[in-house]
Amino acid sequence: MARILLVADAGVPSGFGTVSKEIFERLVREYGHEVHCLAINWRGDSVDTPMRFYLPTQKVPSDIFGQSRYLELVGKLMPDIIFFINDPAIVLNVLTNSIYDPDLVLWRGIQNGDTEYKPPILAYMPIDGYDSPKSWDLLVPRVTRIAMTHFGQATMPEAPVIWHGVDSSVFRPRDKKEAKRTLGFDPDHFLVLRVDKNSFRKDYPDTWRALRPLMRKYTDIDVHFHCLPTAMDGNDLRAFAWNDETIRDRLSFSPDLTGFSGWSIENLATLYAAADVFVSTSWGEGFGLTLLEAMSSGTPVIAQDCSAITEVVGNGGTLLQPAGRIATPMGQDQCLPDVPAFTAAIENYYNSAGLRKEKRKSAIAQAAKFSWDEAAKRTNDVIQSVLPKPL
Repeated sequence: MARILLVADAGVPSGFGTVSKEIFERLVREYGHEVHCLAINWRGDSVDTPMRFYLPTQKVPSDIFGQSRYLELVGKLMPDIIFFINDPAIVLNVLTNSIYDPDLVLWRGIQNGDTEYKPPILAYMPIDGYDSPKSWDLLVPRVTRIAMTHFGQATMPEAPVIWHGVDSSVFRPRDKKEAKRTLGFDPDHFLVLRVDKNSFRKDYPDTWRALRPLMRKYTDIDVHFHCLPTAMDGNDLRAFAWNDETIRDRLSFSPDLTGFSGWSIENLATLYAAADVFVSTSWGEGFGLTLLEAMSSGTPVIAQDCSAITEVVGNGGTLLQPAGRIATPMGQDQCLPDVPAFTAAIENYYNSAGLRKEKRKSAIAQAAKFSWDEAAKRTNDVIQSVLPKPL
């Protein structure tokens, strides 16, 4: 058993929040680890979890990422392992360039006479682009890096791969017409779904651009975006669709979403199962958990043939070649979607019940390859590998 300080999204409806819950609750319940979580973006509301949560803003109210509490919690808990779930650039910055750790205590450890306290640091990190900065390799002397996909491992060759999982008892196929009725959609309409964060990288505008000509051509296509319509790091999607006055009423957004709360898992699973196709024009993914959840629900995916998307979607949908690349602030390239190709692919699914049936089966089969139990087992294996061996 190890005492682990986990620094990750937790208690919030984000992808990393799901990963923290599904893997680390298993590490507590099934492997006996003691997990203390500095819960990024958590606001202190009640969460049913075997982990111990710590409020990131306890010391500095504006510090939603909790960097001001790292040294405090390390000194208080003396963890056997520090475990990050975050992007490589962020992990590198907090370990080597934090205003809250000017002496690089986390990096260098603590020396007290002949005694040194320098717990292993593990980081489970997504790689969502190409030609990633070699500066990320500066982590290697101090951090055991873990890749989320084989695509990510190509950037971090020494890193073991641990796929995310999916709960197929929740995200499962259902009768699509009945699922549509349950959520208030027309059961006889073709429903296009997208579920993820409204950020610039996710590129919701190009999803809408791909759908515009089809919605004008066919009056029985409905579109639902499960995201915030406006976001500081994304687009104002209602404004973007406003000029499309003949079709904009067939675009809907999920109510009752905030950056800290979302739909119940049951309602979200019903939404996935109701859709006829899931469309993502994301420029790149470090894994693509919502793609996996859609496939497990029997909904095929249309997405770009790039980054980790290729590995996760496999034959569970249609993968399209990118139109080009774009440089990102983190110093890597990501892929721009071929919008007309997306339009053609969506129309192909709309016109072919046979294709939808075939890809529905393939999507379910592809999703069955991913398991949270296996993810927890592999994470435990890595933890055991870095713990000091008993004398």
